[in-house]
Amino acid sequence: MSGRLTLASFLAFFAFAVIPLLTAPVPPLFDYPNHLARMAILAAHGQDPLLNRYYAIRWGILPNLGMDLVVPWLAGFMPVIDAGRVFLVGTLFLMAAGPVLLYRAWWGVWSPWACTGFLFLYSRVFLWGFINYLAGIGLALCMLAGWVMLQRRSWLLRGSVGAIGVTVVFFCHLEAFGVLALTLLGVEAPNLVAALRQRDFGTLGARVVALVLALTPASLLFLLAWQPHAVAALSLPRLDRKPDLLFSVFDNYSRPFDVVCFVAVLGGAIVGYARGSLRVAAPAAWPLSLIGVIYLALPSTLFTGEGADHRLPLVLFLLLAAATRPQGMSRRQVGAIASALVVLFVVRMVVIETVWRSAAETYRQDLAVLAQLPPGARLVIAAPASAVRVSAAPEYHFPVLAVLLRHTFVPTLFAYPTQQPVRLVQAWSELAAESDPDRVWRAFSGGSPADLAFRSFIHSHYDFIAVVGSALPGAEKLQCFSGLAAASTLRLYRLAPGGSACRN
Repeated sequence: MSGRLTLASFLAFFAFAVIPLLTAPVPPLFDYPNHLARMAILAAHGQDPLLNRYYAIRWGILPNLGMDLVVPWLAGFMPVIDAGRVFLVGTLFLMAAGPVLLYRAWWGVWSPWACTGFLFLYSRVFLWGFINYLAGIGLALCMLAGWVMLQRRSWLLRGSVGAIGVTVVFFCHLEAFGVLALTLLGVEAPNLVAALRQRDFGTLGARVVALVLALTPASLLFLLAWQPHAVAALSLPRLDRKPDLLFSVFDNYSRPFDVVCFVAVLGGAIVGYARGSLRVAAPAAWPLSLIGVIYLALPSTLFTGEGADHRLPLVLFLLLAAATRPQGMSRRQVGAIASALVVLFVVRMVVIETVWRSAAETYRQDLAVLAQLPPGARLVIAAPASAVRVSAAPEYHFPVLAVLLRHTFVPTLFAYPTQQPVRLVQAWSELAAESDPDRVWRAFSGGSPADLAFRSFIHSHYDFIAVVGSALPGAEKLQCFSGLAAASTLRLYRLAPGGSACRN
């Protein structure tokens, strides 16, 4: 009965959770338009002459390939935008299924209680559009559950299944691989200690060999892919920010309501743990502790990734959803708590759907603007640094969709050699390095000799300029600008021939 109730609860919550994804023309996730543009290049398989002028495909050992491996394949059956939507739905499914499967592995029973993980799906990390990481985390939690469920099987079976699962997670995202490796070590640690104390060296050896077998292939791939020269400078961890980052799991669009959710869930959990009315599964103590320690020690910048520590609070909450069960409470008390959590979830989803419906109208206008571009054009983006933020309808990367719609060159396409299989052709790569959106925005806003020189540079290399974030001061007076189309906050200008300095 508990299994049927859990399945029914999961399907009901999941159906409600994916409504925003199914109704939005383009989900308003900050990085997502840039990812979609890359998917269009990969889906073309190097057969499009316009795209081939600017972009090349170079596959390699890249631990950031979740979307890149799946979405282009799906695009063989449906439009790229729909294929991306299917991937997002699958990502949410994995993130929600992971805690449910882990609960079953740790507690030995199915329970709708593990569906509390649905509260955390639309976190700040999701709104930033870190999709490969989130898909990797969903896979990692499901893989961890499988590892625990197979704990009484042979070391060869566990190690072989583990090697496959860990390698898949590695290719999905590097940090998700790190999370899985840590949680596997955390799950095995008490078993290894117990076997050592009992001098059961047969069990100890079997568990060590299974763990080594599971982690070795992905670890070797990591060493093969290692490029020391591409590693960004490490930043020191800021311990003063760590408590604040916990709120990012709840932080989306309505700050007062998000604070209420944060206080109600976290505060209620702390009180429950303190009073003994909530219990954490004993096997989960080590994985939770390891992730917690790493979270405190992790800097914001790690290798070539930004916001490394920002991504871990979500893992902590999902693990707690899997590890926690009520005890010593009456059915009425459990029902009251469950009802309150359901209400919080429903209200959160209503808020998200309302905001995304508004964003949908903005994006429809923006898509109509980008449709005015001629095929193969060269488009540069001008945006102030203040535009790099999560908002109701982020547009910083939206013009990059011109790659998908009109097969254009856009210099801000994600094409980092250590992260993506898409490359900019050499000449265009050099141009892209000089075309930072904030620098472009400041140059066309200012009037210094350096600004005029950079305007001339941009004017000589690009056909169009897309202005997002805020209006470009004095844009209508610039001699080289010719208004082409405009939406509410996206303006597209043609860079007219002549006017080498592009003066006011």
